[in-house]
Amino acid sequence: MSGDRESVPVRNGEAFLRALGADAALLHPEIAAQMRTPASHARGEGVFARAGSRYRLLNALAMPLLGRDAVVTRIASDVPFSVLTESTVTTVAVGDAVIERVTLHTTREFRFPSGAQRVSDVMTTSVHPGLVRTLLGERGRVELIEECAVGDGGTLRMRTRRAALRLGGRRIALRGILAVHVDVEDGWDDDNARRTIAVTVRNPLAGTLLEYRGWYRYSSVEDQ
Repeated sequence: MSGDRESVPVRNGEAFLRALGADAALLHPEIAAQMRTPASHARGEGVFARAGSRYRLLNALAMPLLGRDAVVTRIASDVPFSVLTESTVTTVAVGDAVIERVTLHTTREFRFPSGAQRVSDVMTTSVHPGLVRTLLGERGRVELIEECAVGDGGTLRMRTRRAALRLGGRRIALRGILAVHVDVEDGWDDDNARRTIAVTVRNPLAGTLLEYRGWYRYSSVEDQ
C-alpha cells in the first residue's frame, strides 16, 4: 500500500532545487537565493513584452477539451501579469520505502487589454534525476516530461522530453506532427535587479503556439 504522510518544510524553489541536484550550485546567486528562501507561497508581479498566441480561434476551440487555464486566446504587447506559486513537500510511503514528493502549483494571470486570462500547471519531481512532470490546466489533460538544467549565466532552463494527452483514463503520446515542445528560460537581469522569463510552446507543423517573455519581481514570499 502507499499513502501520503505529513508535509515537511519547503523552500520557495524546492522543486527546481531537487530536480537540479548538485547543478543547483551553478544557478545565478540571486536566483539561487530566492529559490532557497523558506516559503511555501510566493507572488510575483511583472510585465510581458510580448504574450499570447496567434492561434486564438484554434485555442478557443480547444478549451472545452483541455479545460480551464490551459491556453490563452489573446495576444498583445506590454502585458502586466502576476504569478502565484505554492510549494509542498510530502513524505509518501510506497511499500516499505518512504520517499519525498515535491509539488509546485503555479498560476499565471495575463492582464490583456481586453480582459484577464490565466494559465496554471502542477509540477512534481521525478525519481529520475533532472526530470519533472507537469500537468497543464485545471484538468491536467496535457502532460509534459521536462528536463531541468542550468544555462549560460546561471539561468534555469527547462525543455520538453515527452508530451502526452490524458483522456478517459488513457495516455496518448504526442509525437511527430502532434508533438509539443516547451522551452523555458528563467534568468536574472543584473542591471534592473529582477527575474527574466521567456517561454515558447511550439509544434512542428503549426510553429509557435504560445509565447511570453518579460520580467518579474517577487512582491511577497511567505509561509502559510
